[in-house]
Order: sequence, then C-alpha cells, then structure tokens
Amino acid sequence: MEFQRFRPCSGPARRSRDRLQRWPGRNAGAARPLPAAVALRPPQPRSGGSGIGGAAGYAGPGRGAGAMPLHRFPPRLWAAMRMREGICARLPQHYLASLQDDTPPTPVHWEPHGLRYRRNPRTGQRERVQDVPVPVYFPPAANEGLWGGEGWVRGFRYARNDKLSTRLPKTWKPQLFKRQFYSEILDATLTITVTMRTLDLIDAAFGFDFYILKEFVIPEEEAEWVGLSLEEAIEKQRLLEKKDPVPLFKVYAEELVSQLREQQQAVQKQ
Repeated sequence: MEFQRFRPCSGPARRSRDRLQRWPGRNAGAARPLPAAVALRPPQPRSGGSGIGGAAGYAGPGRGAGAMPLHRFPPRLWAAMRMREGICARLPQHYLASLQDDTPPTPVHWEPHGLRYRRNPRTGQRERVQDVPVPVYFPPAANEGLWGGEGWVRGFRYARNDKLSTRLPKTWKPQLFKRQFYSEILDATLTITVTMRTLDLIDAAFGFDFYILKEFVIPEEEAEWVGLSLEEAIEKQRLLEKKDPVPLFKVYAEELVSQLREQQQAVQKQ
C-alpha cells in the first residue's frame, strides 16, 4: 500500500509516522489519501471590491470571502475626521488654527545634522542621515516654571567609567534657579523657576514681556482659549452652548442679511 509523503516532524507526530510505516495493515485507515477535491482545491480569493478602509484585501482574522471591511475609513484619518463634525467643528477658528500648527520644536538636547545625505569617508558612497530627537520627559514641575524647552533625559551610564561593566540607569536633570522678573504689561514682579537656557532666551528677546508674548494685544475672546487642550476646549464649548444657546431664527436672519448685502454690492458694481 502506498503512503503519502510526510513532512519532517518530531515528537509524537514522528512516533506516529514510524508506527504507521512499521505496521501498515493495522493503521490502513490512517494512511488513506485525501480526496482529490480537497487535496487539489485552489486557494480562495479574498473579498473583492475597493473602497476606503480596506474593503479590498485583508478582512481580518476569521473573516471569510465576502465579509464586510473592518472600518469604513482607515484609523489614521479618524483624528482629522473628528474635527469636521460634531462639537469639534463648532470650536472657534483661531483655536482650530492653533491645533494645526505643525512647527517642529526647537532641538534643545540634541543637534540636528542639517543634511539629508552625506558621503561615507571610508567607502565614498552616499548615505542617508537621520535626525533622531532625544526623548525628553517633562515632569509636572515643568508646568510651574519656565524651563525653556529643557526636561529630564533618561538613559544609562557605565559603572566606574568602565565600558565592560553593567549599565546603570541615570536621569539627567536641568539646573533650576529662582529669579524675579518685572512685567511692564502686568506692572508686577514675578518670582519664577527658570533654567540657564531661559535666561539666555529672555536676553535674546530683549525683555521678559517680549519672551512670553508674541503679540501684546489680542482679543479677549482669543485669550480665553490660549493654552487649552482639545478636551478642555470641547468642555468649554459645551458649557458655552448650554449656557447661552443661539436661536436658529437669528442665525438664518444673519445669513439672509449677508446674502442681500452681497447681492446689492454685486448690482452696484455692474
């Protein structure tokens, strides 16, 4: 009786194979070949179609052909889509503009190369240069003073300055000072915890007020939203809408008046 070829195996599976080869008559039923319909079945294609959110392609574990996609939109777009609907879309425009500020922070604990590629001095080939920032931890005390972007840097050090010894955890912390600053805008003297970098930045800005403020005069409505996180801004907007709701007829009346003014201006230009 012919037997199927077995893949290399070990353990209980190997012992069963040896027993099957030794006494073929006893285990004839175990060596029965698979039906041709099962052995030669071609791989089934995955769910077809196309669309956002993986409608075509992998449908998830345990999801067969024709299954619905896991998400309508990919998860990487959820944060942006959240700002387009609901209470997030009703936040003030100046606050939404501040959230879209993607200016990279100034490097404090590391120096960027300033290059994208450089030539290897040994091989002469061009290599890509990566600027990897040092991860910085900002403790709660950093919010109570002006540290100038400095924070705690966690790493390791060698014991007894021996590179073959075991690494020991170490945290580098900035040196803090308490200094008094006079604010001309507030007309008051403030005692603030600062670092040496903060003092240098204040000197470079020619004054304490120039360092902490970009614009001396901003509307009161915008000043109330400065420094709020997204959760705090949503809660503030919810309380404002609950406290003083605007009737819909006023909104529609203002839109109608604005449309009439635009039509009159267009007629006058003609």
